[in-house]
Amino acid sequence: ESERPRRWVSAMVAADIEPAHIATVPDTAAHKLESDSTSASYSDKCLGDDGVRSLCSRLATTSSLTSLNLRGCHIHAPGAAAVGELLLHGRSKLRVLSLEWNGIGTDDAGPRSLAVALQAAHSALTSLDLRNNRIGPRGVKHLAEALVHNVTLVSLDLRWNSAAKEGGEALES
Repeated sequence: ESERPRRWVSAMVAADIEPAHIATVPDTAAHKLESDSTSASYSDKCLGDDGVRSLCSRLATTSSLTSLNLRGCHIHAPGAAAVGELLLHGRSKLRVLSLEWNGIGTDDAGPRSLAVALQAAHSALTSLDLRNNRIGPRGVKHLAEALVHNVTLVSLDLRWNSAAKEGGEALES
């Protein structure tokens, strides 16, 4: 068994993820992303799970998107599942994803959905911001188990969650 790289040790103290030059995209149902858009921000748009599901359906057809900011969008487990499906989409080139200030960890299904996506062999994601998502020890364990199989993620920010000692130990092992 090969030893996993120790790149996760700094996961709890990773630098802030705010991609430079993110364009603010209106969250109207009629809005369509340009086919050559590389970044989109819906920060603090309060999309909720239904809005995020709708957005992810539209983003699945935008193969050039590399950066997505969904900070403060009131996302819980169903929205996290939609984001996970977007990441699993074979055409996804998403490299930077900010899900800061949501409620993804209020149910273990949220972190589990993201963990499944992180395990995908074709994952391009290099930076994932999950700060302040109420992710508990079991959710962090799901993410840590996914990292064993992920070769692209360089930065995982889990600050201001409820990982506890059990979650921290899962990240270190």
